[in-house]
Amino acid sequence: MVPQSLAALYALLGLVAPGLVFQRLRERDLPPPESGPFREVARIVLSSLVFTWMSVMLLALASSLTPKLWVDLASWVEQGNGYLRDHFWLVVWSATVEVVLACLIAFGASRVLLAGWVSRLGARFGAGGSRETPVLNTT
Repeated sequence: MVPQSLAALYALLGLVAPGLVFQRLRERDLPPPESGPFREVARIVLSSLVFTWMSVMLLALASSLTPKLWVDLASWVEQGNGYLRDHFWLVVWSATVEVVLACLIAFGASRVLLAGWVSRLGARFGAGGSRETPVLNTT
């Protein structure tokens, strides 16, 4: 599948970017799970779907509070290309904010998961969460 337009390329990259951010950050901090290319692609696609859905829900809430700042999907569906032509920069703005927000959510999720993983690992090996420095008794 090769995108046939700049908008299709932007949509493809926008849908894949959150999953790539999440998976690359996790792989940087944690040992990567042993799997084949199909599982890696599936992890990226599924995590992208989750983070994109979360950002769309947040933008739906923002749209209900400040409707003039966001695309009106009902009008776009009703008017088709006429809406896109008349509100081009609003569409670009909304799509860009959605992708950036999804990537920020992916970044936050990777940090939260890393913090949980590190604390479990510390508890497993007896760190106990104490940050006290042991004092060496020299007497």
